[in-house]
Amino acid sequence: MVSLLHRVKVAYEEGCYLLGAALSPETVAVSNSLHQIKLYSVDRLAAVRDLLGHEEVVRDVRWDPSSNSTRLISVDEVGNVVAWDSRVGSDSACPLHLNLYSPEDIYALDINCNGTTLAIGDGKDVALFDTRSPGEAFRRLADFHSDDITRIRFHPTQPTLLCSGSADGLVLCIDGAQTDEDDNTMWVYNLEDPISELVHLPGDRLGCTTTCESVALLCLQSGDTLLSQPRPEEWVYAAGVFDGGSGEPLVLWGVMGEDMDDRYGEVLLAPMGGRPEEGFKGHEDVVRFALPASEGRLVTGGEDGFLCLWGGQEPFKRISNSHRVGAGAAHKRRNEEIDEAAAAVAAPGARGGKVKPRLRDRAKAKKGVL
Repeated sequence: MVSLLHRVKVAYEEGCYLLGAALSPETVAVSNSLHQIKLYSVDRLAAVRDLLGHEEVVRDVRWDPSSNSTRLISVDEVGNVVAWDSRVGSDSACPLHLNLYSPEDIYALDINCNGTTLAIGDGKDVALFDTRSPGEAFRRLADFHSDDITRIRFHPTQPTLLCSGSADGLVLCIDGAQTDEDDNTMWVYNLEDPISELVHLPGDRLGCTTTCESVALLCLQSGDTLLSQPRPEEWVYAAGVFDGGSGEPLVLWGVMGEDMDDRYGEVLLAPMGGRPEEGFKGHEDVVRFALPASEGRLVTGGEDGFLCLWGGQEPFKRISNSHRVGAGAAHKRRNEEIDEAAAAVAAPGARGGKVKPRLRDRAKAKKGVL
Protein backbone atom coordinates (compact mmCIF):
# COMPACT_ATOMS: atom_id res chain seq x y z
CA MET A 1 0.00 0.00 0.00
CA VAL A 2 1.35 3.42 -0.97
CA SER A 3 1.07 5.90 1.87
CA LEU A 4 1.57 9.64 2.25
CA LEU A 5 4.54 10.03 4.59
CA HIS A 6 4.91 13.81 4.69
CA ARG A 7 3.25 16.83 3.12
CA VAL A 8 4.38 20.45 3.29
CA LYS A 9 2.91 23.66 1.92
CA VAL A 10 5.71 25.40 0.04
CA ALA A 11 4.04 28.84 0.04
CA TYR A 12 0.74 30.10 1.42
CA GLU A 13 0.35 33.05 -0.93
CA GLU A 14 -2.81 32.74 -2.97
CA GLY A 15 -2.22 31.29 -6.39
CA CYS A 16 1.29 30.04 -5.66
CA TYR A 17 2.00 26.70 -7.31
CA LEU A 18 5.02 24.49 -7.85
CA LEU A 19 6.65 24.47 -11.28
CA GLY A 20 9.46 21.93 -11.15
CA ALA A 21 12.05 20.26 -8.97
CA ALA A 22 15.43 18.58 -8.89
CA LEU A 23 16.31 15.77 -6.51
CA SER A 24 19.66 14.94 -4.94
CA PRO A 25 20.21 12.10 -2.46
CA GLU A 26 19.56 14.41 0.49
CA THR A 27 17.81 17.52 -0.82
CA VAL A 28 14.95 18.41 -3.15
CA ALA A 29 15.05 21.85 -4.81
CA VAL A 30 11.62 23.18 -5.76
CA SER A 31 10.78 26.19 -7.93
CA ASN A 32 7.46 27.97 -7.54
CA SER A 33 5.43 30.64 -9.30
CA LEU A 34 6.72 33.32 -6.91
CA HIS A 35 10.15 33.10 -8.59
CA GLN A 36 11.57 31.28 -5.57
CA ILE A 37 13.65 28.15 -5.19
CA LYS A 38 13.15 26.33 -1.91
CA LEU A 39 15.24 23.48 -0.51
CA TYR A 40 13.81 20.63 1.57
CA SER A 41 15.26 17.49 3.07
CA VAL A 42 14.24 14.34 1.23
CA ASP A 43 13.70 12.24 4.36
CA ARG A 44 11.03 14.40 6.04
CA LEU A 45 10.50 17.39 3.72
CA ALA A 46 11.93 19.68 6.39
CA ALA A 47 12.68 23.19 5.14
CA VAL A 48 16.42 23.75 4.65
CA ARG A 49 16.71 27.23 3.14
CA ASP A 50 15.50 29.47 0.31
CA LEU A 51 17.37 30.57 -2.79
CA LEU A 52 16.10 34.02 -3.72
CA GLY A 53 17.35 36.14 -6.59
CA HIS A 54 15.35 35.37 -9.70
CA GLU A 55 12.86 38.07 -10.64
CA GLU A 56 11.12 36.00 -13.30
CA VAL A 57 9.57 32.52 -13.44
CA VAL A 58 12.16 29.78 -12.98
CA ARG A 59 11.82 27.29 -15.82
CA ASP A 60 14.31 24.60 -14.81
CA VAL A 61 16.55 23.66 -11.89
CA ARG A 62 19.26 20.98 -11.85
CA TRP A 63 21.84 19.73 -9.36
CA ASP A 64 25.46 19.40 -10.38
CA PRO A 65 25.97 15.62 -9.90
CA SER A 66 29.67 16.12 -9.14
CA SER A 67 29.10 18.62 -6.31
CA ASN A 68 27.79 16.29 -3.59
CA SER A 69 24.44 18.09 -3.57
CA THR A 70 25.91 21.54 -3.02
CA ARG A 71 25.75 23.22 -6.45
CA LEU A 72 22.45 24.00 -8.14
CA ILE A 73 21.90 25.65 -11.53
CA SER A 74 18.67 27.41 -12.48
CA VAL A 75 17.33 29.33 -15.47
CA ASP A 76 14.39 31.74 -15.67
CA GLU A 77 12.10 32.89 -18.45
CA VAL A 78 14.32 35.76 -19.56
CA GLY A 79 17.44 33.60 -19.83
CA ASN A 80 19.16 34.37 -16.53
CA VAL A 81 21.27 31.35 -15.58
CA VAL A 82 22.35 31.27 -11.94
CA ALA A 83 24.61 28.94 -9.95
CA TRP A 84 23.89 28.50 -6.23
CA ASP A 85 25.70 26.97 -3.26
CA SER A 86 22.98 25.16 -1.32
CA ARG A 87 25.04 25.39 1.89
CA VAL A 88 25.03 29.19 1.81
CA GLY A 89 21.67 30.19 0.37
CA SER A 90 20.64 33.33 -1.49
CA ASP A 91 23.93 35.12 -0.90
CA SER A 92 25.68 32.47 -3.01
CA ALA A 93 23.86 33.47 -6.22
CA CYS A 94 26.39 33.61 -9.06
CA PRO A 95 25.00 34.63 -12.46
CA LEU A 96 26.58 32.79 -15.37
CA HIS A 97 27.15 35.15 -18.26
CA LEU A 98 26.48 32.96 -21.28
CA ASN A 99 26.22 34.00 -24.90
CA LEU A 100 22.67 32.83 -25.60
CA TYR A 101 20.96 33.33 -28.95
CA SER A 102 17.37 33.04 -27.67
CA PRO A 103 17.39 33.90 -23.94
CA GLU A 104 13.61 34.21 -23.68
CA ASP A 105 13.09 30.82 -25.31
CA ILE A 106 15.04 28.71 -22.79
CA TYR A 107 13.00 26.06 -21.01
CA ALA A 108 15.60 23.46 -20.02
CA LEU A 109 19.18 22.90 -18.91
CA ASP A 110 21.26 20.12 -17.39
CA ILE A 111 24.79 19.35 -16.15
CA ASN A 112 26.67 16.18 -17.02
CA CYS A 113 27.70 13.61 -14.42
CA ASN A 114 31.25 14.89 -13.96
CA GLY A 115 30.17 18.53 -13.75
CA THR A 116 32.19 19.78 -16.70
CA THR A 117 29.48 20.51 -19.28
CA LEU A 118 26.35 22.62 -19.04
CA ALA A 119 23.75 21.91 -21.73
CA ILE A 120 21.07 24.49 -22.48
CA GLY A 121 18.15 24.35 -24.85
CA ASP A 122 18.84 27.74 -26.47
CA GLY A 123 15.66 28.12 -28.46
CA LYS A 124 15.89 25.39 -31.10
CA ASP A 125 19.60 24.71 -30.51
CA VAL A 126 21.40 22.47 -28.05
CA ALA A 127 24.20 24.68 -26.70
CA LEU A 128 27.08 23.14 -24.71
CA PHE A 129 29.17 25.23 -22.32
CA ASP A 130 32.32 24.41 -20.35
CA THR A 131 31.37 24.95 -16.69
CA ARG A 132 34.95 25.92 -15.86
CA SER A 133 34.96 28.81 -18.33
CA PRO A 134 31.39 29.63 -19.39
CA GLY A 135 30.71 32.34 -21.89
CA GLU A 136 30.71 31.09 -25.44
CA ALA A 137 29.26 27.67 -26.23
CA PHE A 138 32.00 25.28 -27.33
CA ARG A 139 29.46 23.44 -29.47
CA ARG A 140 26.02 24.08 -30.90
CA LEU A 141 23.73 21.48 -32.42
CA ALA A 142 21.29 23.23 -34.70
CA ASP A 143 18.91 22.32 -37.54
CA PHE A 144 17.50 19.24 -35.80
CA HIS A 145 14.66 20.75 -33.81
CA SER A 146 12.21 23.06 -35.54
CA ASP A 147 10.81 24.57 -32.34
CA ASP A 148 11.92 25.40 -28.81
CA ILE A 149 13.63 22.70 -26.78
CA THR A 150 11.51 21.87 -23.73
CA ARG A 151 13.70 19.24 -22.03
CA ILE A 152 17.39 18.37 -22.12
CA ARG A 153 18.85 15.59 -19.98
CA PHE A 154 22.33 14.06 -19.66
CA HIS A 155 22.86 10.36 -19.05
CA PRO A 156 23.48 9.78 -15.31
CA THR A 157 26.85 8.02 -15.83
CA GLN A 158 27.98 8.76 -19.41
CA PRO A 159 29.16 12.40 -19.49
CA THR A 160 28.92 12.92 -23.26
CA LEU A 161 25.52 11.32 -23.82
CA LEU A 162 22.42 13.52 -23.68
CA CYS A 163 18.89 13.69 -25.02
CA SER A 164 16.75 16.67 -25.95
CA GLY A 165 13.02 16.96 -26.50
CA SER A 166 11.18 19.78 -28.22
CA ALA A 167 7.80 21.34 -28.84
CA ASP A 168 8.11 19.89 -32.35
CA GLY A 169 7.65 16.38 -30.91
CA LEU A 170 11.15 15.19 -31.74
CA VAL A 171 13.50 13.48 -29.28
CA LEU A 172 17.18 13.75 -30.17
CA CYS A 173 19.92 11.50 -28.72
CA ILE A 174 23.43 12.97 -28.91
CA ASP A 175 26.87 11.48 -28.39
CA GLY A 176 28.93 14.57 -27.61
CA ALA A 177 32.20 12.64 -27.89
CA GLN A 178 31.82 12.75 -31.69
CA THR A 179 32.74 15.96 -33.47
CA ASP A 180 30.95 15.37 -36.78
CA GLU A 181 27.30 16.49 -36.67
CA ASP A 182 25.93 13.36 -38.30
CA ASP A 183 28.11 11.07 -36.19
CA ASN A 184 27.25 12.65 -32.85
CA THR A 185 23.52 12.30 -33.50
CA MET A 186 22.70 8.72 -32.55
CA TRP A 187 19.03 8.86 -33.46
CA VAL A 188 15.99 11.11 -33.77
CA TYR A 189 12.51 9.95 -32.75
CA ASN A 190 9.19 11.57 -33.62
CA LEU A 191 6.71 11.33 -30.74
CA GLU A 192 4.22 13.53 -32.61
CA ASP A 193 3.33 15.73 -29.64
CA PRO A 194 5.31 18.37 -27.69
CA ILE A 195 7.70 16.81 -25.19
CA SER A 196 7.08 17.67 -21.53
CA GLU A 197 9.65 15.43 -19.80
CA LEU A 198 12.56 13.07 -20.48
CA VAL A 199 13.81 10.63 -17.82
CA HIS A 200 16.80 8.30 -18.01
CA LEU A 201 15.84 4.88 -16.62
CA PRO A 202 17.97 1.85 -15.69
CA GLY A 203 18.90 -0.45 -18.55
CA ASP A 204 19.72 2.39 -20.98
CA ARG A 205 16.10 3.32 -21.46
CA LEU A 206 14.51 6.74 -21.90
CA GLY A 207 11.08 7.55 -20.51
CA CYS A 208 9.14 10.29 -22.31
CA THR A 209 5.94 12.19 -21.59
CA THR A 210 4.12 14.63 -23.85
CA THR A 211 1.71 17.49 -23.28
CA CYS A 212 -0.98 15.33 -24.86
CA GLU A 213 -0.59 12.91 -21.92
CA SER A 214 0.98 10.08 -23.89
CA VAL A 215 4.04 8.22 -22.57
CA ALA A 216 6.75 6.18 -24.28
CA LEU A 217 9.80 4.09 -23.43
CA LEU A 218 12.70 4.21 -25.90
CA CYS A 219 15.93 2.23 -26.16
CA LEU A 220 18.70 4.72 -25.52
CA GLN A 221 21.22 3.01 -27.78
CA SER A 222 19.02 2.41 -30.82
CA GLY A 223 16.03 4.72 -30.45
CA ASP A 224 13.67 1.79 -30.90
CA THR A 225 10.25 1.86 -29.24
CA LEU A 226 10.15 -0.48 -26.26
CA LEU A 227 6.70 0.58 -25.10
CA SER A 228 4.23 3.35 -25.82
CA GLN A 229 0.89 4.29 -24.35
CA PRO A 230 -1.63 6.97 -25.29
CA ARG A 231 -3.75 8.62 -22.64
CA PRO A 232 -5.64 5.69 -21.08
CA GLU A 233 -8.64 7.67 -19.81
CA GLU A 234 -10.08 11.11 -20.57
CA TRP A 235 -9.95 12.03 -16.88
CA VAL A 236 -6.24 11.36 -16.27
CA TYR A 237 -3.01 13.12 -17.20
CA ALA A 238 0.60 11.92 -17.12
CA ALA A 239 2.36 13.43 -14.09
CA GLY A 240 5.63 11.51 -14.43
CA VAL A 241 7.52 8.39 -15.47
CA PHE A 242 10.02 6.70 -13.15
CA ASP A 243 11.59 3.39 -12.15
CA GLY A 244 9.97 1.87 -9.10
CA GLY A 245 12.84 -0.46 -8.32
CA SER A 246 11.52 -3.55 -10.07
CA GLY A 247 12.98 -2.68 -13.48
CA GLU A 248 9.56 -1.96 -14.95
CA PRO A 249 8.80 1.72 -15.69
CA LEU A 250 5.90 3.16 -13.73
CA VAL A 251 3.66 6.07 -14.65
CA LEU A 252 2.10 8.41 -12.13
CA TRP A 253 -1.27 9.52 -13.45
CA GLY A 254 -3.23 12.41 -11.98
CA VAL A 255 -7.00 12.82 -11.88
CA MET A 256 -8.73 15.87 -13.31
CA GLY A 257 -11.91 16.68 -15.22
CA GLU A 258 -15.30 18.30 -14.77
CA ASP A 259 -16.93 15.04 -13.72
CA MET A 260 -14.19 14.06 -11.27
CA ASP A 261 -14.67 16.64 -8.53
CA ASP A 262 -14.67 14.02 -5.79
CA ARG A 263 -11.30 12.64 -6.98
CA TYR A 264 -9.67 15.81 -8.30
CA GLY A 265 -6.00 15.92 -7.32
CA GLU A 266 -5.83 12.18 -6.68
CA VAL A 267 -2.84 10.31 -8.14
CA LEU A 268 -2.72 6.77 -9.50
CA LEU A 269 0.19 4.42 -10.17
CA ALA A 270 0.43 1.85 -12.92
CA PRO A 271 3.14 0.14 -14.98
CA MET A 272 3.61 1.83 -18.33
CA GLY A 273 1.02 0.24 -20.59
CA GLY A 274 -1.20 -0.67 -17.64
CA ARG A 275 -4.52 0.87 -16.74
CA PRO A 276 -4.41 3.15 -13.68
CA GLU A 277 -6.75 1.91 -10.98
CA GLU A 278 -5.96 2.40 -7.27
CA GLY A 279 -5.76 6.08 -6.32
CA PHE A 280 -3.97 7.94 -3.54
CA LYS A 281 -4.97 11.23 -1.97
CA GLY A 282 -2.53 13.94 -0.96
CA HIS A 283 -2.78 16.65 -3.61
CA GLU A 284 -5.66 18.99 -4.26
CA ASP A 285 -4.74 20.12 -7.76
CA VAL A 286 -2.69 19.12 -10.81
CA VAL A 287 0.63 17.39 -10.03
CA ARG A 288 3.53 18.95 -11.94
CA PHE A 289 6.36 16.50 -11.19
CA ALA A 290 7.14 13.07 -9.72
CA LEU A 291 10.70 12.23 -8.65
CA PRO A 292 11.80 8.84 -7.27
CA ALA A 293 13.86 8.96 -4.08
CA SER A 294 15.74 6.22 -2.24
CA GLU A 295 14.09 3.36 -0.33
CA GLY A 296 11.10 3.20 -2.66
CA ARG A 297 9.89 6.72 -1.96
CA LEU A 298 8.44 9.29 -4.35
CA VAL A 299 8.41 13.10 -4.19
CA THR A 300 5.61 14.97 -5.94
CA GLY A 301 4.62 18.62 -6.22
CA GLY A 302 1.71 20.38 -7.79
CA GLU A 303 -0.35 23.44 -8.50
CA ASP A 304 -1.86 23.25 -5.02
CA GLY A 305 1.49 24.40 -3.63
CA PHE A 306 2.03 21.12 -1.76
CA LEU A 307 5.17 19.00 -1.77
CA CYS A 308 4.42 15.36 -0.90
CA LEU A 309 6.59 12.40 0.07
CA TRP A 310 5.11 8.98 -0.61
CA GLY A 311 6.38 5.61 0.52
CA GLY A 312 5.65 2.28 2.13
CA GLN A 313 7.22 -1.14 2.19
CA GLU A 314 8.50 -1.49 -1.38
CA PRO A 315 5.28 0.22 -2.55
CA PHE A 316 6.08 0.52 -6.23
CA LYS A 317 7.32 -3.05 -6.74
CA ARG A 318 3.90 -4.47 -6.02
CA ILE A 319 1.84 -2.43 -8.44
CA SER A 320 -0.41 -4.78 -10.38
CA ASN A 321 0.12 -5.22 -14.09
CA SER A 322 -3.14 -7.01 -14.77
CA HIS A 323 -4.53 -4.69 -17.44
CA ARG A 324 -3.03 -3.45 -20.69
CA VAL A 325 -4.39 -0.53 -22.64
CA GLY A 326 -4.84 -0.33 -26.40
CA ALA A 327 -4.44 2.70 -28.61
CA GLY A 328 -7.16 5.16 -29.52
CA ALA A 329 -7.64 7.44 -26.49
CA ALA A 330 -8.08 11.10 -27.35
CA HIS A 331 -5.34 13.55 -26.42
CA LYS A 332 -5.68 16.97 -24.84
CA ARG A 333 -2.94 19.45 -24.06
CA ARG A 334 -2.22 20.33 -20.42
CA ASN A 335 1.12 22.09 -20.06
CA GLU A 336 0.41 25.70 -20.99
CA GLU A 337 4.01 26.84 -21.28
CA ILE A 338 5.02 24.11 -23.72
CA ASP A 339 1.79 24.38 -25.67
CA GLU A 340 2.43 28.05 -26.35
CA ALA A 341 5.85 27.18 -27.69
CA ALA A 342 4.33 24.43 -29.82
CA ALA A 343 1.52 26.48 -31.35
CA ALA A 344 3.42 27.24 -34.54
CA VAL A 345 4.02 23.57 -35.35
CA ALA A 346 0.82 21.88 -34.15
CA ALA A 347 -0.30 19.61 -36.98
CA PRO A 348 -2.44 16.47 -36.92
CA GLY A 349 -1.97 12.95 -38.12
CA ALA A 350 1.75 12.28 -38.28
CA ARG A 351 2.83 8.79 -37.27
CA GLY A 352 5.57 8.75 -34.66
CA GLY A 353 8.74 6.73 -34.98
CA LYS A 354 12.50 6.73 -35.18
CA VAL A 355 14.17 8.45 -38.08
CA LYS A 356 17.77 8.45 -39.16
CA PRO A 357 19.60 11.72 -38.50
CA ARG A 358 20.13 12.36 -42.20
CA LEU A 359 16.37 12.04 -42.68
CA ARG A 360 15.46 14.54 -39.94
CA ASP A 361 13.99 17.00 -42.43
CA ARG A 362 11.67 14.30 -43.71
CA ALA A 363 10.56 13.65 -40.14
CA LYS A 364 9.81 17.32 -39.64
CA ALA A 365 7.84 17.36 -42.87
CA LYS A 366 5.52 14.73 -41.40
CA LYS A 367 4.57 17.29 -38.75
CA GLY A 368 3.88 20.00 -41.29
CA VAL A 369 6.97 22.02 -40.44
CA LEU A 370 8.38 22.07 -43.93
